[in-house]
Amino acid sequence: MTRVIRTSFAALALAAVPAVADDPKPKATPPADTGTSVLAPPSAYHPAGTVTGKVGNVSAGKGGGTVTLSVPEVEPSNSRSRSARPTLRVGHKDVVYDLADDLKVRFAHPPKTLPPRDNLPGYRAERSDLHAGQTVKLTLGKKAEPGARLSDVKPVVTMVTIEVDAPAPKDEKKADKAKK
Repeated sequence: MTRVIRTSFAALALAAVPAVADDPKPKATPPADTGTSVLAPPSAYHPAGTVTGKVGNVSAGKGGGTVTLSVPEVEPSNSRSRSARPTLRVGHKDVVYDLADDLKVRFAHPPKTLPPRDNLPGYRAERSDLHAGQTVKLTLGKKAEPGARLSDVKPVVTMVTIEVDAPAPKDEKKADKAKK
């Protein structure tokens, strides 16, 4: 009796498998295009990393200009110790980065007057807000022609995020005029 029940149950299970497998899958409907995007427009630059350091100099020039950044660097220490273990110390190295023509400058923390929000991180700032002494995070990108190797392209700064603001350097010419 149990053999008959098992056999009939197995036959019923085998008959149900093709019936379930042949069910048509529902077609996914694409979302309706509303014309506005929440995301920022795609960038022409390929991501090349980020660098954080202290601004030494900002200069405008051919193209977008340059920024000199003092970045921490680990280097071997020349001091002799009793142990055979090498010692390391943190030094600083000045690195010059080229700025992109369409550079975006942002504040990491809200300024006194809030500008309108957009789809980028941080708060909108101007290129003139960037000066020596600030701690910044540089977002690097590479722009290459189709078919070119990205490893052959020098990265440029596509976005500067001002992490810690410093007082603007005093302009000597303005100070001289104020004295007269």
